[in-house]
Amino acid sequence: MAAPDEVPPSADTGSTGISLAELGFDLPVPAADLADAAAPQAHEKAPPSPAEEPVPEAPAVSPLTRAELDKRNAWTRRAIDRLIAAIDRMLSAQVDEILHHPKTQRLEASWRGVMWLLRVADGSKWIRIKLLNMTWMELTRDIDRALEFDQSQIFDKVYTQEFDTPGGIPYGLIIADYEPTKHPRDIATLRGLASAVGAAHTPTVLGCSPAVFGVDGFRELVSTIDLTALFQRGEFTAWRGFCSSTEDARYLGFALPRVLMRKPYRNDGNRADGFVYSETTHLRSGRGWLWGSAAYAFGAVVVRSFATYGWFADIRGAGRDMTGGGLVDDMPTPWFTTDRPGVGIRVPVEIQLTERQEKELSDVGFIPLVPARLTAFAAFHSNQSSWVPPRYDKAAARMNAKLSSMLQQILCVSRFAHYIKVMARDEVGSFRTADECRDKLMKWLQTYTQSNDDAPLETKARYPLRDADIEVTELVGKPGSFAVVARLQPQFQLDEIGANFNLVSTVRTQDAA
Repeated sequence: MAAPDEVPPSADTGSTGISLAELGFDLPVPAADLADAAAPQAHEKAPPSPAEEPVPEAPAVSPLTRAELDKRNAWTRRAIDRLIAAIDRMLSAQVDEILHHPKTQRLEASWRGVMWLLRVADGSKWIRIKLLNMTWMELTRDIDRALEFDQSQIFDKVYTQEFDTPGGIPYGLIIADYEPTKHPRDIATLRGLASAVGAAHTPTVLGCSPAVFGVDGFRELVSTIDLTALFQRGEFTAWRGFCSSTEDARYLGFALPRVLMRKPYRNDGNRADGFVYSETTHLRSGRGWLWGSAAYAFGAVVVRSFATYGWFADIRGAGRDMTGGGLVDDMPTPWFTTDRPGVGIRVPVEIQLTERQEKELSDVGFIPLVPARLTAFAAFHSNQSSWVPPRYDKAAARMNAKLSSMLQQILCVSRFAHYIKVMARDEVGSFRTADECRDKLMKWLQTYTQSNDDAPLETKARYPLRDADIEVTELVGKPGSFAVVARLQPQFQLDEIGANFNLVSTVRTQDAA
């Protein structure tokens, strides 16, 4: 008789497969006895006819045999459980390979980013979200093939179809799920994209590849690296040229590092199909986690601000015990397994940036997302565009140039540019002279202007301009067409120094139309 933990003998000793007993079938007698009983014996008499055959009695099973069968059945159940567990492990490994493939992660992160924006915008009738499926390779090819940026398809979709067409609705913000590098071809694409969105006054926020900094992952961006000195190297010449010489670069922003789009799957017993699956992740390397572009986090902040206030001013900084500003408060919140769930929170970004790194990244034209240590929150304390303004001798001029390169300011003044363009576009034919055009636009701007620096925040939110002026001149060589230059000085609750902006547009009279 086999011991409880030993493998029992097979019912078919000549077979290499699994015996009936191993599959869980109860045998009332040993299989060998059944085989011997079924074999005909020479000395036996011929079996009686069916009419005379007696009804056999059920074979009795001794207590010893029943105990042995119970042991065999228990072993069988354990063997089956081990086989099921082995199958679960193989299936889990296959699911890991599928979920962790770069293309799968890229696709899932993009759609979860879209879900994020839709969730924040839910319930607001003033926010519309449109999707454009265009890969970075397709965008590069589109800009390369166009003789000028205004002949590209991206210009047609952003500017011509919406900004320059009666009835069109200009885009307030574009979230571009791309991670460009400092390669010259990528920089050429960025120049064309900046020109297209700049013409439509549409700020655009992208992600950022760690290859820009010469590393394979943001985790390698250690605090000992001097980012300011890094960007002075020769390999960044093309990048610096784009950021400093392309004024439309103020319409582009690069958010980093990548953010967590979902928590790893864990076996919490809630699956209805009983599949036991725990996603394999690596804490130190970050491999296996679903990272996505920080541009979605910045977009969520902008959408929340516009849904709350109808304006873009409150999109940076974070107050204590307050939801608003640049606070990102709805990211997945994984925790360390060394404590009970929800206690040891793991930061939902790829790297914990220091204050020095945050300032250096902002100075060279990036939008860093900084997590609050051991919490589920992160915040954008700055929103610097990729445009690096020139240096001035006077401190006030330097500060004005700094503020005029912030996406917070660009978003606000671009909204005025949209309304000025739409008003002039929809009233083509009603303007006979340049003075008529100026008077109408100036009257509208005055409804959003007040110069009282001591006004409460509610008043400043209602009147977001401190000063405004409109200049309308007739274009030389184009009778009936006017150039409109709007000079706007915003005032926001977050900034103490005003920034001046010049917005240029063109309108036509009825005769010119």
